[in-house]
Amino acid sequence: MDKYRLTEEAKQFIRELFDFWAKRGVTNLKIPQIGGRELDLLHLYKAVCKRGGYQKVCNNKLWKEIVLEFGLPKTCTSASFTLRNHYQKYLLAYENKFYFGKEGDVNLDEIPGARPRKLIKPMDEDFKYVGQEPIKHPSLENVLNTMYNNVPDTTEIMYIRKYKTSPIISEMNRILLAFESKLPEEIIFALNSLLLYSCHSSFHLEHHPSLLDSIVSYLEDIIKDIPYFKDVYFKDAKDKKLDVINNKNYPIADIMKSNEKKPSLIMSEFAKQGITEFYKPSSEVALLENTRMIFRIIRNFSFSRSNQVALCKSEKLFKLVLVLFVEGVDTEITKDCLDIISNISQHIQLKQLPECTKFCERIYKYLDSEAVEEVESALECLKNLILTQENEAIIESHLSTFLDSVINLMVHPKSDIRDSVLEFFVFLSDLKMATRVTISKHPKSLLRLVGLLVSGSGKNMDKTTKLAALILSNLSMAPASKVHFLPYERDLFVVAASDSSVSKIITSILADMENLNWNPSA
Repeated sequence: MDKYRLTEEAKQFIRELFDFWAKRGVTNLKIPQIGGRELDLLHLYKAVCKRGGYQKVCNNKLWKEIVLEFGLPKTCTSASFTLRNHYQKYLLAYENKFYFGKEGDVNLDEIPGARPRKLIKPMDEDFKYVGQEPIKHPSLENVLNTMYNNVPDTTEIMYIRKYKTSPIISEMNRILLAFESKLPEEIIFALNSLLLYSCHSSFHLEHHPSLLDSIVSYLEDIIKDIPYFKDVYFKDAKDKKLDVINNKNYPIADIMKSNEKKPSLIMSEFAKQGITEFYKPSSEVALLENTRMIFRIIRNFSFSRSNQVALCKSEKLFKLVLVLFVEGVDTEITKDCLDIISNISQHIQLKQLPECTKFCERIYKYLDSEAVEEVESALECLKNLILTQENEAIIESHLSTFLDSVINLMVHPKSDIRDSVLEFFVFLSDLKMATRVTISKHPKSLLRLVGLLVSGSGKNMDKTTKLAALILSNLSMAPASKVHFLPYERDLFVVAASDSSVSKIITSILADMENLNWNPSA
């Protein structure tokens, strides 16, 4: 017998209770549920009454004590709140009349946390509702015809469809299984879904810890089937055994060099076993497109700060990104890798990279790109890298490699790029004295810095003006650099006299130049 089933006494009490409420005009009552079973209202009524009634139980906070009498499962975390609400709804008025012998409604204002209950009274027979006529809404067809009545037939109409921004558990399970199964249709579903979710900052990789591992595992597997990716990523690895029957991604000459059995012998063995259909792997083109889409997804994820740490913690993924970025085997993937590295660069220590010099040279190369987005990503990467103290010495050692490119960007037509260059120079000019002298000696560095200072002064370009002034101040602190400032003394004096926002900085530079004797032939 089920110990939680209501007894005959409890059922009789519930019938009497519902009759009590029916006389008060409430007829839509059902036995409440708690912990997956019907609540014994008689047990609840007796438990509250023996403690002095509802108000005393609330005042003395005895609901947890009552909960223990019901033996509810631990999963029922809000049992106290639920029992209290059920008692107030079903039993409070009954208690007031039969336990305390009072007539009328309970004064709920005296009980903390209690809420009045709405009673539905039966409608009088002679009552007639008099109100507004019901509103007639036009059909969807009429609404669309009205909207597009005057639109020419040749006009293209755009529709907006709303999508959910985060997956449910079943979808994530399907995505993870897709990467394990490697079935083409399931892979397409997984990649399209992730591409959609990656565009929204609400998707957090830390909530799906196995996702990156599944993606990387699938990536490593398909890269082995793309010959020129395989040669780059698996340089020191043993050659993968070729499937001489099914592999479509390798030249026939490579297949014939395989140490496996001859294709004709394998086919005859399969025929004896009754095997006539073979699993056909995706072509190299399809695998390449999947690889590109995966790196685009990872790129989108990297724009969210909450995902950047998770991406850095995945060592295999980070290695993939670095190798394909440094080698530059595919233009689209390399651009996505640049964005990924730019977004996570604040977590990168150059000395820990296996090919640090090649990595930096690849970034410097993008400083000369004609694409604005690539230049911005490269500058953002350099700004974040130089903020880490361990990276300063390495970047300083490459100064001669990128100095010309960065100085040329000072006159870039886009103001955001000019400001990014100046922000990078603020940190670079605050390093060793030898670095400051090298920058000052460059034939165009001081000329362009002073030009930016003068052109931005008094023209609502406070950021440009202040950054240029800070760089000049840093450079002037190197004794060997001061002589290179003398040709611009007049321009600096004009700015100091006319722009109060940077006058203190420029005045200190001019003060250091007073004791110098400028020799024109020097």
